[in-house]
Amino acid sequence: TKSVSRFARNLVDCISTIRLLKNLTPPVGIYFENDRLNTLDQTSETFIAFISCMAQEESAKKSEAVKYGIRKKFAVGIPRCPRILGYDKDSDGKYVIVEEEAKIVRMIFSFYLDGYSTTSIADSLTRAGVPTITGQNPIWSPNVVISILRNEKYCGDVAMQKTFVKDYLTHKTVKNTGQVQAYLLLKHHKPIIAKAEWERVQELLENWRTRNKRKVRKRQKIVTVKRGRFAGYIIIDTSWTD
Repeated sequence: TKSVSRFARNLVDCISTIRLLKNLTPPVGIYFENDRLNTLDQTSETFIAFISCMAQEESAKKSEAVKYGIRKKFAVGIPRCPRILGYDKDSDGKYVIVEEEAKIVRMIFSFYLDGYSTTSIADSLTRAGVPTITGQNPIWSPNVVISILRNEKYCGDVAMQKTFVKDYLTHKTVKNTGQVQAYLLLKHHKPIIAKAEWERVQELLENWRTRNKRKVRKRQKIVTVKRGRFAGYIIIDTSWTD
């Protein structure tokens, strides 16, 4: 490997992987060219740990710099606009409507307002062979339909910092529920769905979620096993929130 920093930017991952390879039969060593270190050398681990720790610190600084840059852009109204169904981007990076795809988006919103469930909408799109945004997988899921219905970009707005990376080591993205500053840019581009129609859909989605929560609460009954090996134990449902 060229260097320790290329091998891993996480001290724990670096050392644990080195030890894992070293404990194989026969042992496997890693030679770091720039640092001239061989993991099969008994004295190398201390040096490798030190270099790996420095690489991890550098990675943390870069991560914070990237986050700062993104948030500064959000603060002055420069959003990140990925390609989504119904929109493409022009040479300036601005959203332009793709009419063939926009028809699909309008149909999804129309069906939901007419009382169709997200599952039935997904099944209908799949049976009709309607392509997804990638064009490779014509199988629609209810979650994809919900993500389209909840996307504020279809009414012309852009919400920024809806998610954030909590830990630079795992790169896990979590939903922003107030941990970091969020921004909303109104009338950023031409809408596919009228604002009033989009807001009505959000109300229906929220009512649907509330109804589901109530159903879960009703099922929260303490049940004790009467017979068998687990007699006396209480059955706990992992979906309970209380």
